[in-house]
Formats: sequence, C-alpha cells, structure tokens
Amino acid sequence: MNFILQGDIMDNKLSVGENELTERQKRESEYYNIYTNKLDVENVDFDPVDGIQKRPWNSYWYVYDLVRMYYNKDKNKLLDFGCGWGETSVRFAKIGYEVYGFDISEGNLKVAKKLTRKYGFQNQVEFSLQIAENLNYPSGYFDIIVGFDILHHVNIKSAILECKRILKDGGVAIFREPVEVPIIDYIRNTKIIKYIIPNEKNFNVSEHITQDERKLNKEDSEIIKNVFPDIKEEKFCFLSRFDRYFRKYYRRSSPLEIIDRKIFNIFPFFRKYGGDTVFILNKK
Repeated sequence: MNFILQGDIMDNKLSVGENELTERQKRESEYYNIYTNKLDVENVDFDPVDGIQKRPWNSYWYVYDLVRMYYNKDKNKLLDFGCGWGETSVRFAKIGYEVYGFDISEGNLKVAKKLTRKYGFQNQVEFSLQIAENLNYPSGYFDIIVGFDILHHVNIKSAILECKRILKDGGVAIFREPVEVPIIDYIRNTKIIKYIIPNEKNFNVSEHITQDERKLNKEDSEIIKNVFPDIKEEKFCFLSRFDRYFRKYYRRSSPLEIIDRKIFNIFPFFRKYGGDTVFILNKK
C-alpha cells in the first residue's frame, strides 16, 4: 500500500469536490450516512471464505469461491468496489489479499474501519472515500476487482471504464448484481403488486432501497460487454426470489436456491429467468 489517495477517509473529502457530485451521488451518500446509523454491524461471519462449507447455489458464496480460487500471493491486490460496511473487505483480507475498499458514504467507512481494527486487518486493508465513476487509483494497479450489489447504484459506463483502467492486464473483475427478468419484473412493477409489496425508497434494515437504484437491464449488460468482451455470466435466483417469505424457517441454506441450481442445470432455458447475475469480466 504505497500510494496516497486524495479521498482517504481521514480527510473527510471525496475524490471530487462536493459541488461536483451529481445529484444522484449526493442522494446515495446522504442515504447511506443515514442508513448506517440504523445498523448494528459488530461481527463478521467468515463461513463463506473459510473453505469448510460450500454453497455454490448461493450467488454471494459463489463469488467468494471465485475470489478464493483466484488468490495468488504474487497477485493479491484486490479492490472491494463499493465496500459498504467493510464485511466483504475483512473476508477478502482473511483469504490473504491486500485489500483496498472505497465507498461514497463516510458513515459506511467508519463502520468498515472499526471492523478491520476489531479483526486485526487494519494494516492489510485501506479504505478511501471515493465515487465509482472517477477513482484515484493508478492505472493497471489491481489484480482483481470485486463488487456486491453496487453497479445498479452507479453510472454503469463510467464505472466499468474505470474498472478496466485500474485493472491489470490478465486481471479479473467480478460483480454480483440484481437484473431485470422478462415478464417477472413487468408483473412486479404493476401498480397492484407494488401496492401489495412496495419497492420504493425505504430504510428497512432487511431490504433497504435507495431512490435511484434499479436492476440492471439488457442495455447495461451490453455496455459491460462492450468494455469487457471476455465476459461470463452465471445466473441465480429463480424460485428463490420467494425466500423473503420463508427464510425465517430455514436453519442454514435456502432449499429454493438448491432447487434453482438443479433447474438451471437440467433446463438451461430457465436461466434467463434468473434474477441475480454474477458477471466475470476478464481483461486481456
């Protein structure tokens, strides 16, 4: 960690001036500074990275499996793209990576720094206050970039171009994102369904939604593919989209996620109805 970032959290400044932020960026920052105060993030569950359990049917665990697979002590610079409260950064550090994380929310980063100190990774993880569309990292610096549920909060084209710039040749970027699904999302967004199951801005701890976030669509996917032609997409979440109603009855894994994986393997046609996608982007 041998370069200085203008947007270091200790400076309380974003990588661009407050007046240069877009209205969307301002709203995202303000939202998470408020939302973070509603959380009680004290502990990190290391099960997804300890290698003892396997849940390839879960999109989040699948990403962690990929990150563990890509780990190489000689190629270990990882960017936690939109690191939030730092739980993911701490897990990446546990694997062995030299981790850099950025976020647009000062409140998020305060929690993240607290977690790294608690688990003794403060010398292995560096956080900074930045925006995804205009990063202060050197070009070709990272071996791997990982982001969970972040691209649908930002300007896709600008953020993906920044990923390509700061990623080394031969590096990989991995993003787990919610995506629009034919028919299903059309029904989901009808007035009657939105009345029964609201999906507007809220500060609910279990399903917080910001004013501007939206699922990725076909146009977004094309933008990503134009920047990273060497792309692989893994689909998740078909029947398990109903987990929100049954999860309290599960002891551990979601049986619906396991069923989804079997359906996608036996009937590949149904993959297009998967509501979550893991994008694996290779820079040649």
